[in-house]
Amino acid sequence: MPLSDLRFDQADAFGAKATNLAELRRAIDPMYVPDGFAVPFSFYRTFMLANGLYDLIRTEMADPDFADETKRPKMLKSIRRAIKDAPMPTPLADHEDLVGFTGAGLYDSYTHRLDEGHISKSIKQVWASLWNARAFEERNFYRIDHLGAAMGVLLIKDLNIRNAESYETIYVRSSTLVARQTAVIARADLMQLISHLKTVHDHFKTLYQRDTDPTFALDIAFKFDVNGALAIKQSRPWTG
Repeated sequence: MPLSDLRFDQADAFGAKATNLAELRRAIDPMYVPDGFAVPFSFYRTFMLANGLYDLIRTEMADPDFADETKRPKMLKSIRRAIKDAPMPTPLADHEDLVGFTGAGLYDSYTHRLDEGHISKSIKQVWASLWNARAFEERNFYRIDHLGAAMGVLLIKDLNIRNAESYETIYVRSSTLVARQTAVIARADLMQLISHLKTVHDHFKTLYQRDTDPTFALDIAFKFDVNGALAIKQSRPWTG
């Protein structure tokens, strides 16, 4: 679904990352937020069922070796390989015409280039990362049903990154990537970002029904491209 059509209340079908980005495009001038589209959780389930991958995973998890934490990463790798190698069902693959372009930090992101063929290749790589070791162990810790989990995918235009830094006006430490005492992000760029943050904050404060909560805060992900253009890529409630 194009982000322009995605609603905030569709997070259960597409994931909060995608719906929040769609709302970001409504909160501020969309020139500052990358456009794209969202792949729903249901596509993952259709793909897994069509290829018998849930049965394969049940067999792997029933193997006594799977309980061994030293052997489990290799077995999870074989699951990821099976997902990447499985064919995309035709009804799902036909969505290629849309290309135009929390488990935060647990999964993998990929850049899909024009010479890599169908976009389904990169989508399957993202789906496979649901079964990487760190994601599996995190679900184990919280006793989440592994086979009940599904992956939604957000696809946006590659921004050809120049700089990135978390939203802080207090410099906590210096980067090892630039000369000492040199900021990763230029002051003018930081001021440009800050000028949009109040609008974004107020928009999401209302959506999350936290208008009277003085502690409500957002975790913002942003980038500046090689031409210095700002792109705000993500907004989610701060839970730290």
